[in-house]
Amino acid sequence: MFDKIEFFLNRDALLPFLFKNLLHGLALGVLISMGLLYVDFGGLKTLIDQSPSPHIPLLMLFFGLCITFGSVSMAIAVMGLGKSSTDKEPKNEDLEKETLKDHDSPQNPL
Repeated sequence: MFDKIEFFLNRDALLPFLFKNLLHGLALGVLISMGLLYVDFGGLKTLIDQSPSPHIPLLMLFFGLCITFGSVSMAIAVMGLGKSSTDKEPKNEDLEKETLKDHDSPQNPL
């Protein structure tokens, strides 16, 4: 598990990893923006078409969604670095035992 984390802590491997995930998020942001305009969600395309300067709302729509989905994509990738396919998830029985053990201990009302 630690060798995988050490590999990604290397700067030469981390920047391309983040950039690849950023591009995935940007592509998703562009696709969602285009989809919103295509289906005219909430009359958005109509409002932009009637605007005297349609460049600003389009820029805000694409920029906002690209930044959001790019950031989320990178965050998901970074949070997934520590996980390994051999990591064991706790079973429900283990969680129930821990919960029961916590409730069995005497509690001080003060």
